[in-house]
Amino acid sequence: MASTTIHQRFQLIVNELGLNTNVFSKELGVASTQIYNIINGRNAPSFDLLQKLVLTFPQFNIDWILLGKGPIINNGPADSPLNADANLSKKIKDMERQLAAIKAQLNKPTVMTEEKALKIIAKAIRKK
Repeated sequence: MASTTIHQRFQLIVNELGLNTNVFSKELGVASTQIYNIINGRNAPSFDLLQKLVLTFPQFNIDWILLGKGPIINNGPADSPLNADANLSKKIKDMERQLAAIKAQLNKPTVMTEEKALKIIAKAIRKK
């Protein structure tokens, strides 16, 4: 691949992940305008954003992200400390999403049918 700018590499990462810029920015925990401005060349990514990118998506080669050198995807060991931390972080995010979904389900009012209510009452009467 010909030499690319950091802005183009950000767009290539978004494309490689199969995401749009809004979802990509949410995954990184930043405003979508920040990613939009980087991709469009208005701003350069900050160190903090690059750090979030590497920790959130450890499969991308940091040399490629920063310099455009080497393969886009890491060939390094999957069990490196950096990857372990990123994998743990991703698992925690997934569990937090699952917990939020469960809490939402629990907060929904349940509707009991008349038939079910009568069965519960009948069962309670039989126990007496």
